Amino acid sequence: MTPGFAKKIIRNIIPYHTFIETIWEKENKYIGTEFEWKYDFGSNVKIGIIYDLAQYHRHYIAACIDLKKSYEVFEIHDTKWIGNFMKSQCQLFLVWPTIVNTLWKKLFDDRLYFLTQKLGKIIFPCYESLWLYENKSRVRDFCLINGIKIPQTEIFYRKNEALEYIERSKIPVVLKLDQAAASLGVWIVKSRSQARQMVRAIFHKGLVVRRGDPRDRRWGQVIFQEYLPNVEEWRITRVGDNFFCRFKHKKGDFHSGSGVLSWGKPDQELLDYVKIITDTHNLKSVAVDLFVQPETKEVWVNEIQAMFGERKIDDPQHQGNMGRYQFVNGQWQFEHGYFYTNACANLRLEYALESLDKRHRVSLQSSTDACARPNPQNPCSL
Repeated sequence: MTPGFAKKIIRNIIPYHTFIETIWEKENKYIGTEFEWKYDFGSNVKIGIIYDLAQYHRHYIAACIDLKKSYEVFEIHDTKWIGNFMKSQCQLFLVWPTIVNTLWKKLFDDRLYFLTQKLGKIIFPCYESLWLYENKSRVRDFCLINGIKIPQTEIFYRKNEALEYIERSKIPVVLKLDQAAASLGVWIVKSRSQARQMVRAIFHKGLVVRRGDPRDRRWGQVIFQEYLPNVEEWRITRVGDNFFCRFKHKKGDFHSGSGVLSWGKPDQELLDYVKIITDTHNLKSVAVDLFVQPETKEVWVNEIQAMFGERKIDDPQHQGNMGRYQFVNGQWQFEHGYFYTNACANLRLEYALESLDKRHRVSLQSSTDACARPNPQNPCSL
């Protein structure tokens, strides 16, 4: 209900994180209850839940309550975090990183690395997918190195190189900041003069993402992506061995962040493509956003995100497409129903527990078998 100009004034007067954290806390119904920090259901496995400053960890609390699994919430941003995690008896930690600003994103990237690679703790989703999460330059390089087709994307760290690119590039062009969800750090630049102005701002004072903290300026790096005007955008998500599809409708210049979604019925080729990518790189909690050219069926990967929300879809026309796809005996099978409970936290927890159990059984069968030892490339993955 607050007018836009008033919000902008508030952001410049009140420390933004204080303002926004108050709003987030209202979303967490467990604050002030017996379930806020830990609960003992007497289960044989105890789950660690890493506290999220944006309160998305509440979904994991809800999943543990639904599945009757004992849990404890840990603050990775606490100064004594190392000792707290070292003393923990939790066999598994569930993570939903805070990405609202660059500082908190860096905090999770740094400390999850030490948690998994140096303290040997098991987390889900896996560290590599969380490291890619909401980092457009990392996703670009990941895709190029692994032969995954993306729209032509150039990244510049020098102002002169970026300005030279503008003069030879095709307009309109997409300008992106490295970290920003829901297209809040993305612009469709429709003139060279606008592009020059934005580049100069980025390499001078920096830019702030829409609805972002005015102190969190993004400077010294600019990403340009070719503009594909006549494409559809499909989101194929995977949790464990469950696949889901949503179709993103275009609103204004954007598909992502438009808020207009339908349950989709994808071509089998799209499901196959996402399965190959996620199998190859062990991505078992991921959303892959695909651009598809309707006439030629040409496909580009636009985003790869480890986490995704539970945005409700008011779409009676396509309710028949609501459900999950599973690959069984070499064929895709569809099961109608709603499986996004607690923003898919229930499915994440179920898959993580199944994987933990398999890992334990293999280890018991043969402690000397190579398959029983953690993957040396990702020793804390499931």
